[in-house]
Amino acid sequence: MVLSMALAPADVAQGAAPAVVPETETLQHAFSDQDATAFREPSPVFRPETWFHFTGGNVATQGITADLEAIAGAGIEGIQLFHGQFGGPWPGAEPQIKCLSGPWDGAVRHVAEECRRLGLRFTMQNCPGWAMAGGSWITPDKAMRYLVWSRADVVGGSNLTVTLPQPQPSGEDWRDYREVAVVAFPTVEGDTVQPLVPVSVKSNRADLPWEQCLRDDGGGKIVLEPGKEPVWVEVTFASAVTLRTVELPPVQGFNHQWCYVPGVTITVQAVLAEGLREVARHEIPESNWQDNRPMRAAYSAERRRWVAGPCCAGVM
Repeated sequence: MVLSMALAPADVAQGAAPAVVPETETLQHAFSDQDATAFREPSPVFRPETWFHFTGGNVATQGITADLEAIAGAGIEGIQLFHGQFGGPWPGAEPQIKCLSGPWDGAVRHVAEECRRLGLRFTMQNCPGWAMAGGSWITPDKAMRYLVWSRADVVGGSNLTVTLPQPQPSGEDWRDYREVAVVAFPTVEGDTVQPLVPVSVKSNRADLPWEQCLRDDGGGKIVLEPGKEPVWVEVTFASAVTLRTVELPPVQGFNHQWCYVPGVTITVQAVLAEGLREVARHEIPESNWQDNRPMRAAYSAERRRWVAGPCCAGVM
């Protein structure tokens, strides 16, 4: 949510507030030579706006003025003020301005006044950070929530009393856990609920810690740089296994941070006596900046039949 305040006049001398959107007549008129002229010299209502950050407590009125003058000079129409509590103290930035304090209020007022002076539209978020409606006045029972879960494996066939583990346990007193649901389902026959551990691993990138990664031994982070050639890894198990699910890192794990279109394909193949047989091919989906959950690809009974042998391979 943002709060929009039209503090910047389009014509400072006349004191007229700038339009938020173009007039209906402008939007609906037929295309003509006038549009070519307007494209070369657009009205301020068509010009872009930009984020304007208070980075932690590193705020000074002199810097605010210098930044806003540069923004106005670049032809940008306005700003959206955003307080991000990150970055830590900067050298020489004293005193640090605490969010919602008196000096912070004064800095925000200075931004608004400078926007008015420079003819910039002034918009701001309704609270600091990315949580939108957060603040010390929001008690835990009224805070935004997210879903967490835990898993407990039990032997069925009789009545049981089971204490389920708390998901993501925390010693912080303010945590406000609420039970949503308990879901019980039978484990697939032959599933030990433990990850499959290979007895050997081969790859065309032998320099990478594949075994540590697949065994979850620690230190097994795999980073693949973009390239023209696919990277393959082949795992062998001690006996025939049925591969039901392949778990992959979050989407952003396949690329650099903030890249939401990975451009990565995962191919799963069975290594059979007569050669390789493709079991599945996945285009990794687009992500978002909060994407931090593993992806899981489940396979149908028909596809599982082909990976019940001693080996399987993945190509990326």
